[in-house]
Amino acid sequence: AWEAELGITIPEGTWHKIFTSAHVTSISSAVRESTYKRISRWHYSPAKIRAIFPTVPDICW
Repeated sequence: AWEAELGITIPEGTWHKIFTSAHVTSISSAVRESTYKRISRWHYSPAKIRAIFPTVPDICW
């Protein structure tokens, strides 16, 4: 998704550096999980959750 959106090819070595940096940036597993989710675009923003589930406040993660 990142490559398509940016219109570039991201080399495997760069991906390795990205994920390694995410791992060593914090000792907090919650921070690491959040970072991995952002990198992989796995997370849903509050606005996206609200679009899927209209009864959920858009301030909820």
